[in-house]
Amino acid sequence: MGATQVWNLPSYPASHNMGTNRMAAKASEGVVDGWGRAHDVPNLFVSDGSTFPSSSAANPTLTIVALAIR
Repeated sequence: MGATQVWNLPSYPASHNMGTNRMAAKASEGVVDGWGRAHDVPNLFVSDGSTFPSSSAANPTLTIVALAIR
């Protein structure tokens, strides 16, 4: 994908698993909406880091908690 620098880290405990269930307003662009509700499966909510397509500069745990509480 054009990366010029890559770091290989062990999956635990050095990283947070993210991706695979992208959050998007439209079903054609993601798996869940802004509330974590699946576009294609009624009454299914996802409340973990899989809804983030990438990581920001900080630990995602508090964002995951805030979305789950919301």
